[in-house]
Amino acid sequence: MPEPVVTSTLPPFDAAERVDMVFVVDGGTTTRPLPPAGRVVIGRTVTVTHGVAVPHASLSREHAAITVPELSLEDLGSTNGTFLHQTLPDGTRAETRLVPGCPVTLRPGATVRLGAVTLVLVPTFVRERSAAAPAEGVPAEPPPLDPRMREVHALIDRVAPADIPVLLLGETGVGKEVLAERIHNASPRRHRPMLRLNCAALSEQLVESELFGHERGAFTGAVTAKPGLLEGAAGGTVLLDEIGDLRLESQAKLLRVIEEGKALRVGGVTARPVDVRFVAATHRDLERAVAAGAFRQDLYYRLAGVVLRVPPLRERPAELLPLATGFVRAACARYQRPGDLSLAPDAEDFLAAHPWPGNIRELRHCIDRAVLLCDGPALRRAHLDPAAQPAEARHPPPDVAPEAAPARDGGGLTREAIEASLARNAGNQTRAARALGVSRRTLVTWIERFGISRPRTPGNHKPT
Repeated sequence: MPEPVVTSTLPPFDAAERVDMVFVVDGGTTTRPLPPAGRVVIGRTVTVTHGVAVPHASLSREHAAITVPELSLEDLGSTNGTFLHQTLPDGTRAETRLVPGCPVTLRPGATVRLGAVTLVLVPTFVRERSAAAPAEGVPAEPPPLDPRMREVHALIDRVAPADIPVLLLGETGVGKEVLAERIHNASPRRHRPMLRLNCAALSEQLVESELFGHERGAFTGAVTAKPGLLEGAAGGTVLLDEIGDLRLESQAKLLRVIEEGKALRVGGVTARPVDVRFVAATHRDLERAVAAGAFRQDLYYRLAGVVLRVPPLRERPAELLPLATGFVRAACARYQRPGDLSLAPDAEDFLAAHPWPGNIRELRHCIDRAVLLCDGPALRRAHLDPAAQPAEARHPPPDVAPEAAPARDGGGLTREAIEASLARNAGNQTRAARALGVSRRTLVTWIERFGISRPRTPGNHKPT
């Protein structure tokens, strides 16, 4: 189950504010707002007026009820019970089953388990305050244009103030690390460190010595005690990037830390508290990995408090050009290029047609390369697409004198211009293409279209 939420850093509930209920069911999330006042019944098939139906087999027909504005929770005699996650004064975590008919008062950020369904009470006013006052040093960003990305951002703003673990799923380069930073910056932990761990590079030995630290004399060369990375991130957020690539033996060690909230240094005898919020990210299908035995099921459920699926760039067409324009501005500033570059129509057509398998990361690298190659006022397709025109055609060597622009036939080259260029360059198609200002592939296409014979010269075939 997800980590209990420490609510001491959250502001007290005010009757004038609103609270949302975030249900975590089988890895997915559903959000329902609480009314300003009244009694809300939660169950599998609720029939009362003020009720929330969560169709899960572990819930009773009428499982529990929340009363607002006092924000009290009551078990209604459910079969599988209602449990409250708590952090005790000594730092240990416990799960307490509620006695039916005996309500308890909660605070925003509380985590509750209803059967196998997790419920987190998220203060709406924290989300609104974060939107009005972004974290220090973080520039305000325009709202996403894609409807699904707006939903992702809205859910992040709701769950960020609580300590519930978040699992970010999406293809490589889709922007998962940026969203993890958004979670950290919108949380009460934003003034503490954010530690990013590349789980693909974590070996068993690295987990022990680097994450947990070691005591003096723990092994040869350990002349002094060394705190672990998790200790150094105390009070902050830990991003477990590419968690799907973490080795099984390392998964077991990480699971113990998440469950107990403590880490034992190598050579130590007393575990030390680890106060961090975990955010995990991966491009892999973790549910399939669990089924295949490649990922621990208990670790998956510990990390999947809230699951956010980030759509790939090809499914967010409205954001493509704004992102590209922003990357152009950033690249111009980074490479100290004077003036503002624009995107030519053929460049925009290429951006819209390309599938972007590398997502936002591929787009950014493509724009960076294009800005470096472009020496005019606008980026064209030839700058963005390496296959559109090879570099040798864009930049002819100085020993090849460019010919006068040949006449075009229906938008292409004329037969006369091609034959003349081939004659001047002794039949060498590569040099003829350079002189005509086109790629060799384009020249060959027109040679075949006109039926021009191609003599086998040393420049037209590869040596064996």
